[in-house]
Amino acid sequence: MTTDQDIDRIMMTLTIIWFALFSALAAYVAIGLLFLKNVTGPVLDPSQFNIIKIAFYGVSLPAVMAAGVFKRRVLAGKLGANPARKTGNPAAQRYISAVVLSLGICEIPAINGFILYVLGKNQRDLLLLIMFSAAAMLYNKPRREEFMAVIQGFSDGEIKEG
Repeated sequence: MTTDQDIDRIMMTLTIIWFALFSALAAYVAIGLLFLKNVTGPVLDPSQFNIIKIAFYGVSLPAVMAAGVFKRRVLAGKLGANPARKTGNPAAQRYISAVVLSLGICEIPAINGFILYVLGKNQRDLLLLIMFSAAAMLYNKPRREEFMAVIQGFSDGEIKEG
């Protein structure tokens, strides 16, 4: 049984994690635009940079799409379930795992944008991929209703442990 106090505590923890990861996006922009602006020119040859750029953009969209898939699979118990571990609330553990995994995956485009900025000094790459990452993180933000549905699924037997 999960009390309202437990739910509030778990949601507060997840919100802090979400806020920390979301704040990292601002840090990437600040570090890139404020501190690295005086570094001279691109690091790589343009042909090498274009290959890396295509690869990073090509990884970013599928990564964000995969975040939702992984989140649903973890919530359904098809991924990441550890039946040997029986401590704590299984609904809370499942929801925390799903949210943290999806938020971590949503950070990938921002990291790619920062790396592309460091390598090619193109602000558009940095800002575009960070905005894409921010939108994905807003979409995957922890929601109380979603957590309550997971708890209800466990209590109704729709979601199985392990």
